[in-house]
Amino acid sequence: MPVLSTNVPPKVPTTTYSNVFEDSNINRNSIIISLENLGWLEKKPLTNYHINWKGSIYKQEVYEKKWRDYFLWEPYTEAQMLSTAELCIKIVNKHNIEKKSVGHNTLINGIENHGGIVSRSNYNNDFTDVSPAFNFDRFVNYIKNEQFV
Repeated sequence: MPVLSTNVPPKVPTTTYSNVFEDSNINRNSIIISLENLGWLEKKPLTNYHINWKGSIYKQEVYEKKWRDYFLWEPYTEAQMLSTAELCIKIVNKHNIEKKSVGHNTLINGIENHGGIVSRSNYNNDFTDVSPAFNFDRFVNYIKNEQFV
């Protein structure tokens, strides 16, 4: 989940905000974008499919990488990468947020003071979104060049 955050008060007055994080200051100073993805997967023994954390069946290609005690992940589609980058560009331009992305999904101490595009997993090791299947190099390149198909 990309989180567009700013370390200054919101640029657009608002009376409502999400409760994605336990810290209301982070919630108030962030624009949350959620991506649909099954996340981590497990191979179901003696079958040709995988299951996710809530038991949904997944029969397509998986992304393999050990991260946060999991090994298999549902890939993000190219359409998700492009539309997320395009949406982030529109938001950062509209709200004068720094046009930069952390570019990885691991914990960063003090991330709540970072302006730009971050992931929920940059805030806490318990979060697994966005997963390692998210192609940060491609995403950062899209953001940098603002090139969309």
